[in-house]
Amino acid sequence: MTYHGVIDRIEDNDTAVLLHEEAGTQYDLPADSLPEGVREGDHVTFSLEEGAVVNITADREAADAAYKRIQEKQERLQKRSGGSRRRRKREQD
Repeated sequence: MTYHGVIDRIEDNDTAVLLHEEAGTQYDLPADSLPEGVREGDHVTFSLEEGAVVNITADREAADAAYKRIQEKQERLQKRSGGSRRRRKREQD
C-alpha cells in the first residue's frame, strides 16, 4: 500500500522527520535515504514494510497542488485586508 506524507524537517542533517498526516504518525529516518532533491516541506509517497518506511518517492503533483492552494489563500487574504501594511502605508504617504 502507498501512503502520502510530508518531510516536516531534517534534524542535524542526518535525520528526516516524515509526517503521515492521515494516520497522525511520524517516522524518523536517515536523511540520506531520501530521494535526491527531496527536502523539508516536500510531499512524498512511501510504503511501509514491517513498520519501516520504504520506497520513498517525491510527489511533485501533491506539492504543486499544495503550493497553489497556499497562493490562492494568500491572494484572498490580501484582497480582503486591502494588501500589506507596507503597501497601504506607501499609498497613504
